[in-house]
Amino acid sequence: MVKQTQLLSEQAIKKKGEYQQPGRYHDGDGLYLQVRAESKSWLYRYKRSGKTCWKGLGAYPKVGLAKARERANDCYQLRKSGIDPINHFKNLEKQVEIDSLKGTTFKEIAESHIEAKKMGWSNAKHVYQWTQSLETYVYPIIGNLPVEEIDTNLVLRVLEPIWATKTETATRVRQRIEAVLSRAITMRHREPPNPAVWRGNLDNVLTEPSKVREVIHQASMSYKEITDYYKSVQGKTSTSGLALRMIILSGLRSKEARGAHFD
Repeated sequence: MVKQTQLLSEQAIKKKGEYQQPGRYHDGDGLYLQVRAESKSWLYRYKRSGKTCWKGLGAYPKVGLAKARERANDCYQLRKSGIDPINHFKNLEKQVEIDSLKGTTFKEIAESHIEAKKMGWSNAKHVYQWTQSLETYVYPIIGNLPVEEIDTNLVLRVLEPIWATKTETATRVRQRIEAVLSRAITMRHREPPNPAVWRGNLDNVLTEPSKVREVIHQASMSYKEITDYYKSVQGKTSTSGLALRMIILSGLRSKEARGAHFD
């Protein structure tokens, strides 16, 4: 039952004998002191679509009278702007929670995912395969990025270099990135959609794995043929001829030889 309409005072609230009986004591402008058997708290009363609503403003004495009036006025100003106080503060709390989860890296989510799932994997090799593939192809590019910043372009930066040459591996890497990002969405570390999903997303920019042509590398030369072959290019003074001779003599890879400086 709502009681009295005169303004409250901090002294009266503290005084024994006053405002001790259970009920709601009006302070004006929608602010009420709610008294229960073992606690006191502040409420703001307003109407929404003809229905009476009560917005909690904090427990007394942690929130004093002056602070309660300030919070009640905040609610009043929101109502004047057509904003529902209860929904407004719920959204603020939700945003604070979301913000507190931001900044978590892809690697952190991936490691927690592996830890959570490994007990259910029938093959112990799965942990090794997951870890190795992520460390080799994913972490160097997006491992240290906040998970909410990862978009389709970043996922493509991981996949495109290996999509044609290591298609099966790339497919598994994509599936693992999708699983990690799905966990991040579920745990509210990022908002949907998942940028690593295939259908309706990556399938628009990458060739279907089953249609990727197998890359056939140039067959290697038998070591028994190297001597005669080296003699055949020994007289060539072109850049490619000299580079080829250096590769044969040193065992350098083609890219290393082509990118070498004279010094």
